[in-house]
Amino acid sequence: MADGVAVARHVVELLVTGDFDAVTALGVPEFQAAAAGGAIVSGWQTVTAACGGVVAVGETTLEPGADGAPGAAPAGDVVVTTLTGERGSFDLRVTLGPGGLLRGLRYRPHDRWAPPRYADPDRFIEYDVTVGPGELAVPGTLTVPVGDGPFPGVVLLAGSGPIDRDETLTPDNKPLKDIAWGLATRGVAALRFDKITRVNPRALPADVTVDDEYLPQALGALHLLREHPAIDGVYLLGHSLGATVAPRIATEEPGVRGLILLAGATEQVHHAALRQIRYLVSLGTTAVDSHPAVVDMAQRVARIDAPDFSDSIPSDVLPFGAPAAYWRSLIEYDPAATAAALRIPILLLQGGRDYQVTAVDNLPAWRDALAGCGEATITVYEEDDHQFFVGTGPSTPNGYLAPQHVDLRVIDDVAAWCR
Repeated sequence: MADGVAVARHVVELLVTGDFDAVTALGVPEFQAAAAGGAIVSGWQTVTAACGGVVAVGETTLEPGADGAPGAAPAGDVVVTTLTGERGSFDLRVTLGPGGLLRGLRYRPHDRWAPPRYADPDRFIEYDVTVGPGELAVPGTLTVPVGDGPFPGVVLLAGSGPIDRDETLTPDNKPLKDIAWGLATRGVAALRFDKITRVNPRALPADVTVDDEYLPQALGALHLLREHPAIDGVYLLGHSLGATVAPRIATEEPGVRGLILLAGATEQVHHAALRQIRYLVSLGTTAVDSHPAVVDMAQRVARIDAPDFSDSIPSDVLPFGAPAAYWRSLIEYDPAATAAALRIPILLLQGGRDYQVTAVDNLPAWRDALAGCGEATITVYEEDDHQFFVGTGPSTPNGYLAPQHVDLRVIDDVAAWCR
């Protein structure tokens, strides 16, 4: 504990003095790749612009294993330091990896999310719910329109990593909350929930798979909606990795009437990870192939692609520290073919500026697989990024930081399709 606290306090000192290069040097290769794109500088400037310059450094606490790697298993301890600025306070969350190296930095001021203009809180009611069995149960929120039902209902699946029910990116930006409130305003109920990797990662097996990460809670949520007296017709909406695994979940629940896939990938996830790191590094240098972050990730990806890949390969040599069983569960799964075999309506939405799940690397496989499905609709929003935020120019992680909301067109299209 003392070492983690010491690292976090040192990071605070470096950030306050503006020594961002020194912070970068403390990170694992994936962290350094994100830093090459300016994420550390931009994130610090964004939070201090809102809260003002730091005038006091408060208590530092440890949350053992609270934040997991983007695969599923816990990545390491999270050390939280409360900082007070001239205009407001915020938490700096430092995620630690092997050897005390940094895996991530998150700045969390007091919640500043404001409802999008397309959401009217007077038109729905929210309830706290619990989904999933036993120690795999997680808390969630059910948003139900006001008025005479029944209403269509949608279960929302968040993307990779230890994400909360709102898919919180910053205190201002919560894509799944935007979607839930926007849909409920338009007469579509929505159920969203915290991921097990956030709430109780230790409940997962050491050889965790993508099924372990999503299935118990998703099936519990679908059952809850199906049994709700105000709901008639249950749909499954996934974003990012949530969209990729949504067809798999639907195979276990024949009552799902349709799939709504936002930025769902057909590209192998480990290949996408390497492509993304190459892209982020390219934002700061032309020497992409020789960059340590690219070299490291390429070696990790090669382990998965090797003929002798097996579950016995240690997780510390694989992408994001996720176990071999997790990667095997992904490489053995074909989301497009699985979706086509379901023979249910499918709405697939894609951002044209998305660098994480790119249209060029993923839409062709979706189009080929769904070509024979008469009720499959594919829509590309050329101005949208991976979060379905509207913008211009190449997308970067910094583009997720400014206060904004999910594209109104996405909300309208999903609501109309469900109805």
